[in-house]
Amino acid sequence: MLQFNTLNDVRLYFATPVVHRVWPDASRHNAALKALIEEKRRDSPGVKISNYGGWQSKDDFLSWGGDSVAALSQWWYASVMHIYQSLHGPEFTNLAARHDNQLQWKATAWANINGRGDWNSTHNHAASHWSGVYYVQVPPNPGHLAILDPRPNINMMDTGSDLLDIFRQAPLHVEPHEGLTVIFPSWLQHQVTTQESDDERISIAVNLRFL
Repeated sequence: MLQFNTLNDVRLYFATPVVHRVWPDASRHNAALKALIEEKRRDSPGVKISNYGGWQSKDDFLSWGGDSVAALSQWWYASVMHIYQSLHGPEFTNLAARHDNQLQWKATAWANINGRGDWNSTHNHAASHWSGVYYVQVPPNPGHLAILDPRPNINMMDTGSDLLDIFRQAPLHVEPHEGLTVIFPSWLQHQVTTQESDDERISIAVNLRFL
């Protein structure tokens, strides 16, 4: 149970955690990941789910093999653990120790290649706990990951003042760059805005579910 130990503070009871982390090993693995994804695109027509245009693989990325796939998988897991540790500190550490630090989880992942004019409609990811994206190649004007405010009644705060209505959040636009990982709760509605570059944006998306 999360508790506040002081009385004189500002408390964000309904804040939603979104982690942005740069993978330290990106420069070691991105070339291999790009080559692997482009090879899979040559062999498969891809699937269509929320994507309008572009190429999306089946969600079997983690079975493609190779050191880079395995390393990225471990980075995703470490990033989710970072969320819990950052928010709950000693409480999470103590709980993890009681479980011998062995958390069982299942992940599915898929690759995306987006060219000019490609985008993804608003959606979330059912039957998962955490979802995320890792950026392998990012051209200029690549489009943004847009995360929507999950509080449907927040429009009741409309005062007509841009200054006072700062808590009414417009979509959070995350600017992609190579090596960036973004992870968020899977129920959070999000979209990807239009890619406006003649070069391709390459990313890998993931769903994680703890068992």
